[in-house]
Amino acid sequence: MQRKIKVAAFISSLILLGFFREYLFVSMNAQLYYKYHNESNPHPFFIEKYLSVFSYYGLYIAKWVLTPGMAFIFWRLQKSFLFFLFSDAQVVKWLTLLYFLFVGLAGVFLVLGWLLNNIENGYVFSRLFMGLLQSAVPCMVLIPIAYLRKNNSLFQ
Repeated sequence: MQRKIKVAAFISSLILLGFFREYLFVSMNAQLYYKYHNESNPHPFFIEKYLSVFSYYGLYIAKWVLTPGMAFIFWRLQKSFLFFLFSDAQVVKWLTLLYFLFVGLAGVFLVLGWLLNNIENGYVFSRLFMGLLQSAVPCMVLIPIAYLRKNNSLFQ
């Protein structure tokens, strides 16, 4: 019973973190829109009231800082969850390698977009990889793989 409660707590934490992250970034994007168009938010809600005090460039830079920060928080939570589920350091290594691979790919696409004078498309792909790291997707992929590895002689 204790194990089920901890699993539910981990899953709830991932869901809540995902909703918080989405709300924060959508609110920042809304504030960036209003600041760029020199308008005020007609219906500020909770965090948007606090974001309005920052300048356009302050919010813009904050998004670049928060993106890897949120990815790091998701990595830590998923690392703890996977280790709790499987007690296998190898699974945690896979998660870490997946994160390094996706951060590397995000960087490559951003640099390629810049070098090819097509930063918009480079950013789209870079954002895709960083978005995956700020979600439960890595954990959702690794749980069945780790389960099969643990219970199947195919991986042994």
